[in-house]
Amino acid sequence: MIRTCLSYTLRLLLAGTVLLSMHGCALNFAGSPTPSQPTPTVQANTTPPPVAVSAEIPSTQESSATAKTAPMVTPAPAITAPMVTPPAPAITSLALPKPESPTKRGARTLLINTVLLDRPVLFSKASIEKHIGRFISEEAYKVLHGAERAQSQGAFVIQYQGTTFAVKVMDTPVPLSHFQESLTHNPDHQLLTKLISGHQGHLIISPMTQAYSGSDALTIADNTMALSYILADQGRPVLDYWNNSGVLVKWSKFVIYKRALGMMFERINRKHADAFEFLPIHLWVKIQTEQLQGGVRLKTDGLKAFAGYELDLYMDTAHTLEEGQKMAQGLLTYARHWIELGQTIVAGQQTALTDDGPLYTTAYSQTDPTFITLRQ
Repeated sequence: MIRTCLSYTLRLLLAGTVLLSMHGCALNFAGSPTPSQPTPTVQANTTPPPVAVSAEIPSTQESSATAKTAPMVTPAPAITAPMVTPPAPAITSLALPKPESPTKRGARTLLINTVLLDRPVLFSKASIEKHIGRFISEEAYKVLHGAERAQSQGAFVIQYQGTTFAVKVMDTPVPLSHFQESLTHNPDHQLLTKLISGHQGHLIISPMTQAYSGSDALTIADNTMALSYILADQGRPVLDYWNNSGVLVKWSKFVIYKRALGMMFERINRKHADAFEFLPIHLWVKIQTEQLQGGVRLKTDGLKAFAGYELDLYMDTAHTLEEGQKMAQGLLTYARHWIELGQTIVAGQQTALTDDGPLYTTAYSQTDPTFITLRQ
């Protein structure tokens, strides 16, 4: 199944070109980004303290309540750059964004995260600055552009922990139809459908900084989840939609994933061998299935933002459903392996996706430059 593009008309997410002199790039929200300078290191965010969490997929029965306050903490060193203020983004109409997939081999896609709110929020440049200041010291962030008066719909440019973000505040709901693919075969279909039907606003948070390596991508994803958490705390978040993978989860599960990511960075710094078991792979990457003549294609969705490519694998109809499920889990584990390596996926690598399965070799797709194919 090929995930459909979210196509209804809300507001063109920061349409036009937002020039970022400070990163030496320009980002056109109707097209593809021009790379900026990479962030050099992986840093853990210092948002609210982590709690013990299992590496398994968190239960969706967790409470959706989140803390409304957070302690003042010293942030990780921010990535410095000459402070050149980019122009304020224009607000024109466009659909809920879907991450662009650069056709250049190995190019990483920019991340996009959408938070669905129970009610719209009012934001101004001053109120956002004050709100973020409850979570982190003022040296670690700056609101570069935004409305001077509080409003429920608008565009902001925020620099957070060295990553520059475009933030769109919307006082309209996202139609249920745009989540049909995410809801298909989801065990929480009924609950998620109810929450989607009742939400009244949403936030779109997208970094404008291009990742050139796996460590860059992890830092940017960490900052994206942290800023999403902080901004959503101003309202009543009910769901999170990670646009790159098409994964939709209750807000309480997003908070668990975020805290797990913080624990991962802490364990990396302490050189724990199991650190990447806490990586929120089930939020960032999804395994899609596509029925083909004589078989099924398994493919990742969301991996390209971290490892430069998506992975795919063809299975003939001789495999049982149980074998297919094992292969899908093996493909997800292999995707996490490349995120852990912090490298771009390359051709010529061998792997077995299951303990008793055959060896597969990675090869560049002959039909889609954004994919690496696993072949026997």
